[in-house]
Amino acid sequence: MLTSRINSLILPRQRLSYVKKNKEWRRDCVDYADRHSFYNNERVRKSLQNKIINLNLYNGIVDIRDLTNVVNPHQIDASFVPDNIPHHPIMVPKVDLLVGEEIKRRFDWSVIVTNADGISKKEEDKKAYLQQKLTEFLQANYKDDELKAKMEELAKHMKYSWQDIREKMANQILKHYSQEQRFDRIFNDCFKEALIFAEEIIQCDIIHDEPVMTKLNPLKVHSVRSGNSDRIEDSSIIIIQDHWSPHKIIDVYHDELKPEDIDYIMDYTQTSSKGSYSDDQNNHVLLRDALNTGVEGMYDTIFNLAELNGHFFGSNYTDDTGNIRVLKVFWKSLKEIKRVKFYDEYGEEQYKIHSEEYIPNKDLGEEVVSLWVNEWWEGVKVGKDIYLNIRPRKVQYNKINNPSVCHPGIIGQIYNTNQSKAVSLVDRMKNYQYMYDVIWDRLNKAISTNYGKIFELDLAKVPENWEVEKWLHFAIVNKIAVIDSFKEGQQGAATGKLAGSMNT
Repeated sequence: MLTSRINSLILPRQRLSYVKKNKEWRRDCVDYADRHSFYNNERVRKSLQNKIINLNLYNGIVDIRDLTNVVNPHQIDASFVPDNIPHHPIMVPKVDLLVGEEIKRRFDWSVIVTNADGISKKEEDKKAYLQQKLTEFLQANYKDDELKAKMEELAKHMKYSWQDIREKMANQILKHYSQEQRFDRIFNDCFKEALIFAEEIIQCDIIHDEPVMTKLNPLKVHSVRSGNSDRIEDSSIIIIQDHWSPHKIIDVYHDELKPEDIDYIMDYTQTSSKGSYSDDQNNHVLLRDALNTGVEGMYDTIFNLAELNGHFFGSNYTDDTGNIRVLKVFWKSLKEIKRVKFYDEYGEEQYKIHSEEYIPNKDLGEEVVSLWVNEWWEGVKVGKDIYLNIRPRKVQYNKINNPSVCHPGIIGQIYNTNQSKAVSLVDRMKNYQYMYDVIWDRLNKAISTNYGKIFELDLAKVPENWEVEKWLHFAIVNKIAVIDSFKEGQQGAATGKLAGSMNT
């Protein structure tokens, strides 16, 4: 148990041959990432707490502690500092307006060939197509007006809509998946998250031999060691955390789960442990940050804000309704490759890349140089102790000229300036929103304490047996102030005198 815990604190060595990356090594890599499941690269990305505050503010929930930091920057203990005020989300229509404008924009895209060989082939096909159409026009014996119209139509087609067979097929495939997976909705949602978090993240993956594009929640994507890069994919480790229902877990991983694993997932019970923070939980860094603040009640503040947006901290790795935590881990490992030099039929030097197991053919003059390059790995941890799909990524998106450059299939953009901290539109409007709420609250309190002109009523003038409410009814409804001038005083110097004899 102690050895396992120590292994989870240290990232296992990555420069190993594939045969040495055994089952234990793979699980240790996933457990190491689990220890960083609430880590954020705070050099560029905003902290998890800031993102949660921004999202709650957009949803109409104010973090009073954050508001107090704005209206009381000197931390003065005074009565004018608010502790609970109503929220009027004036910034929400501004964000929604931009989102609506983005939705109205035309979602237009097209696949084109860009490599040199492909462009040459495309131009040849385009030339052959043009010659074929011109031959058809000449053989059809069109009149001058008809031929002119046909030529203009052909010129427009060749300029704007002509595609070769590869472009047509790629566009047809993308059109199918765009309609099926609602690419336009995905990009709209990403634009909205960019306004709130200054981040947008998408994952392109292959699930059950089908390409899938998924929008990721920036609150649940954690990056480790990305330097000052504004791209999530430049990180050394990427962690995606979420809570899934048992049936969804089986839907996605049924081909990897053993029968006993399925029974274990279906019988997985939720044990409430809120308020009990053991080292077995998946909230280590968040707890550390809360401890360092030294603010009383910080645990409850951070946990309540986080749980409003789907973050749960149960020691049984479940949320309050029994959904099970699913942790997806992507990390850069290293692999050995062989760069083989050989000679073609013309005697020219050529190079090709092979795996570490390749044995060169010295009879053909092959020479080998071993290189260590990056390789993305992936793994899934379901609940506490179910490990799935710990393996190299099937699709690495490598570059031909540089085999060490690879891509995990996660595209994330952080909107910042010159390697500084990211700033979203909500971050820029937040102080004005807080000030508006405070001014509104103070104005409302000022109105509530301003009673205007107060009427002075001499009860000695009220007729006998009249209640004050009756007198006020005649005064307000009928505009008549009924008085009894002969009502006698009941005590003091006014006994026996007319009540209205003196000008009061």
